[in-house]
Amino acid sequence: MLVEPQGADVQPLALDSPQRAQELRRFLGGLALAATFGLALGAGMGVPAMAAHAVGVPLAFLVVALVSGPAFYVALAHAGVDVSALALSASLARGTASAGLVLAGLAPTMLLLAVSCESQVTVAVYGVLGLAAGGLLGLRTIFQELERRQPAAGIAARLPRLAFAIFAGVLCLRVWWGVLSVLGGGR
Repeated sequence: MLVEPQGADVQPLALDSPQRAQELRRFLGGLALAATFGLALGAGMGVPAMAAHAVGVPLAFLVVALVSGPAFYVALAHAGVDVSALALSASLARGTASAGLVLAGLAPTMLLLAVSCESQVTVAVYGVLGLAAGGLLGLRTIFQELERRQPAAGIAARLPRLAFAIFAGVLCLRVWWGVLSVLGGGR
């Protein structure tokens, strides 16, 4: 038997609401900013590699949002954290935008390294460090935004966040490893 929840926070999400449109723009902007890091990362390998990396870097963030986001929502619900789907999607959008902003800031340095380093291993190491910095700061933004909207009380409410962080990190690494040719993928 399905019971309809009561309360002001539980409302159907209108596809045309201004807040959803703003969060979608924020999410897409974060993906576009992350693509600049991908362009820089593939610069030393030619134009096709630049295009592949420009798609591959933000692809990991898209996969995390589409695959891990719903699982994170369910895990939070099982832990007793009452968070709305809109709040979680807004947190994911802000985290993606934050990660994209960090990666866009690192893109000029990555470009310089990609075109001037003789060793692809060096480019790969610095690329992974940049991706890790962007991803970790994105996760931090997601968790800060969730904490602002719905404070987590107790360890049981924080465990889903740890699980999401581990899963998101492994998922991003798997996507990047499989797609980015500088890391040995996409060949």
